Amino acid sequence: HRLDELNPTLTDMALERAIDGTDPRIRALDHYRERLRGPIDTTIRHIVQLISALPEPIPFDLERFSELPFLRAVFVTPRDLEQCLIRLTQTHDYQDDPSLLMTSPLYGLMIVAMEDRRIFGMEVVGDHLQRDVIQQTVNFKDPAFLGLGASEEESRRKLRICAFDYLVEQALTCQTRLRMDSMPRRGARCPLTEKLSVMQQGYWGLGFSGSDHGKGYLEEDIQRIQSAIRTTGHLSLPLEESLECLIEVFSRPEDYLIADSVNLHLDLRGIRQPGPVKGGFNLEFSLLKTSEGISRIVQFGQIPRTSIRAALDRNPHLGTLD
Repeated sequence: HRLDELNPTLTDMALERAIDGTDPRIRALDHYRERLRGPIDTTIRHIVQLISALPEPIPFDLERFSELPFLRAVFVTPRDLEQCLIRLTQTHDYQDDPSLLMTSPLYGLMIVAMEDRRIFGMEVVGDHLQRDVIQQTVNFKDPAFLGLGASEEESRRKLRICAFDYLVEQALTCQTRLRMDSMPRRGARCPLTEKLSVMQQGYWGLGFSGSDHGKGYLEEDIQRIQSAIRTTGHLSLPLEESLECLIEVFSRPEDYLIADSVNLHLDLRGIRQPGPVKGGFNLEFSLLKTSEGISRIVQFGQIPRTSIRAALDRNPHLGTLD
């Protein structure tokens, strides 16, 4: 992608995807495309740079677990990585794409939540063991893969779509809030609110919350709601205000989604230290941060088929969808 020469077709496709994902009534406005093209171009440039800057893949390989500091820091044992690989095979995105079932290696972005917690522990100070010392532990939880692809290029392409869809969700959130403020009566059912709820319950966008219902299944629900929006004449949200929500979000994507990093020094107990730890973990983690205060560690992974097969062979009853 050359950022100085964006493909007009790409811009138009992204523009229509944004409207499909929010309030399709906007198409009734004159010149809506002209007003949205600039903000959409701004967002595309931001997302391309964001995804391109994500770290190069590391092998999520059970056989090399002990060699890779990232895996040893995030997963307590190889068994925990094994369970993560099993969950990967249970996702609709994996099982609905026949090409992924035969590909080796797979590529995808691991997203991990990081939780800091204060505890009282023990610490050696000089020659003495001091009790009830306030310490900060770091726990890693809810690891999941996003943007599974047969190549790194394909995975990054899927992640660009996921990042764009996250911003679509933010524009829909803006529309929903405005609509709630202008509701003639509390408790009235609103298709926009229902659409936002469907997105938040599933792995739409970047999947920071929710569960894997499969993109195809979510899109079926969203298509049903689209029909309701088109036939509902009393959304209590003027079209101009609805369009302004899209312009607001897509003009300033860096206010909603950015990349960052954090240096962590952890001992083998997972306790944060002020500086490098001999024999512990000294890592720079890449982060994705949102305007909602959500922060997730992200790491591209190369996933050997042998590791997936080994995980399934040890757990033959877990290799299918629930």
